[in-house]
Amino acid sequence: MRFPSTATARLTTGALATTAALALVCQPAHAAPREYDYSGTVQTTITGLGADIAFTPTTAKVDADLDTGQVSSVKISLPEARSSFNLFGVLPTNIKVKITQAGDFTGTVKAGAADITGAVDIQILETGHFGIPIPLPDCKTTKPAQLHLTSQGTFDPATGGTLTAKYQIPEVSWGCLFDTPVINALVGGKDNSLTVKLTAQN
Repeated sequence: MRFPSTATARLTTGALATTAALALVCQPAHAAPREYDYSGTVQTTITGLGADIAFTPTTAKVDADLDTGQVSSVKISLPEARSSFNLFGVLPTNIKVKITQAGDFTGTVKAGAADITGAVDIQILETGHFGIPIPLPDCKTTKPAQLHLTSQGTFDPATGGTLTAKYQIPEVSWGCLFDTPVINALVGGKDNSLTVKLTAQN
């Protein structure tokens, strides 16, 4: 039996190494996360107050890798919003609210289903009764409110969709003045609803 010469063996080994290297180089490159831009609305119902608050227009930027389904960043911008309601069902009340992100939102979007978590700071800029506003320069939650948003129906990053959540509002600070104990008593420990509707901007 003849064995390959040393030179032949080296050539064979070199050819195999070259083939392996080419295979690695020719593998499809992994796509980088893509940024998606959206406009839309955010609406929340504060159970303890009986207040519906709509934040419109809302804009959002989402960094998502559709190959892996990972959402690495969600940055949402909400305008200040006003609401009028009857406190205790009888007292005409008005509030002005601001909600801002407390860090990035992250999560997944796979097979038409989105699952996003994050936190927000809530600030009451004004409150009052019978249409008379009382400015509250330092009325805000003492810690961020935690949100866990999930899609209702199909969420397609290319077109958008609807996300909903139930969340609780942490205690507000004494910057809310004489309204502090009232707000904490009414909203503390209660589930509030949140709906985010997003439409992709092409």
